[in-house]
Amino acid sequence: MDDEAKVMLLERFRLLLKWALFLFVVGFIFILVQPTTFCGLPAKVVQSRALVSGLVNAMITYHKVYDHWPDGKEMYIQLMGKNERKICFFDPPMKNIKSDGSVNDSWDHPIIFDGIVDGTPHFHSIGKDGIDQHGAEHSDDVVSWK
Repeated sequence: MDDEAKVMLLERFRLLLKWALFLFVVGFIFILVQPTTFCGLPAKVVQSRALVSGLVNAMITYHKVYDHWPDGKEMYIQLMGKNERKICFFDPPMKNIKSDGSVNDSWDHPIIFDGIVDGTPHFHSIGKDGIDQHGAEHSDDVVSWK
């Protein structure tokens, strides 16, 4: 291979590298500007649904173990391990636990306990808009009963 062919090959390789870098940067920027979704839902909705359903499951399991529901202000703390047997029924991310032991959703709004309905605990998050609509149709509330 002569010198001219080597130079031409090197220039093609450099051009290919430039295009590869350009496409990588464009792809990276595209990923950054896209809203984070999971199954077509925004990530914060998915995270809040996980917290709400996690609380329901924790309450049901607590009830099966102790034959009564946790109650009062200490309910969340009891579910997180401050109970007779020191069982952790619910382990949310630290960012969602407030200093009083309550649990907030992904928008930093409190998750509300609505009571036991037909033997099932009901919880809801007031959603992104911060307006408590008790899970009304077309609201952005994240509820455990739908």
